[in-house]
Amino acid sequence: MRFLGTVGMFTYVTLTLSGCSGHTMQDYADKQFNHKDEVKASEVKKEEPVSPTKNEALSKVSPLNDGRTDGAMQSSLDSWLGSVWTPTVDKNETIKKMDENESRNFTLQEYVDKAGAYIKNKPASNEPSMNEKMDKMPVIGK
Repeated sequence: MRFLGTVGMFTYVTLTLSGCSGHTMQDYADKQFNHKDEVKASEVKKEEPVSPTKNEALSKVSPLNDGRTDGAMQSSLDSWLGSVWTPTVDKNETIKKMDENESRNFTLQEYVDKAGAYIKNKPASNEPSMNEKMDKMPVIGK
């Protein structure tokens, strides 16, 4: 008899707390005992985050410099994208058709396709590849 009582209590607790966080039990308590109605997500007022520029303590330590320019890495990336990546990738007809549609969402597959097109059509480098260097080594190479 004691075993059935334990199983019954376990079943009751499991069914009433159906969920890891116990939202079902909290909803029941709010409705029955706290007399709270359900609040829709659209009715919840969200607080606006404080902008770092409005934080006076942060502004004293690190003032915002509006007149700054891009850093060296960003400038290098922008010049490489404009002079090497874009012309190489634009040679591919499939990529051109994809880029014509401005309203599309960018997908990871699109980036993979562009990277594949770049690798296939990238300009030849004057430097030997690492594989060629390894093959020329006396012990490792052929």
